[in-house]
Amino acid sequence: IRDPLWSRGLEMCIRDRFAQRQPADNAENFRQLFAWHAEGKLRPLISRTYPLAEGGDAIDALARRKAVGKLLIQIR
Repeated sequence: IRDPLWSRGLEMCIRDRFAQRQPADNAENFRQLFAWHAEGKLRPLISRTYPLAEGGDAIDALARRKAVGKLLIQIR
């Protein structure tokens, strides 16, 4: 990948130091989040869905702080 902004955005998305340092706590946090979602207590704001071919644009929007809420990348 030659675009440094896209590369930096991708790195921000896939590297989470808390998860690496405290995997058990991270797993418990996710269990709680999924439970709240199943109970209808969480409703994430999804501002836009991108097709997989435009995944770089989604990461660029995150890196440039242009997204409000969550962005989805549709795989299928």
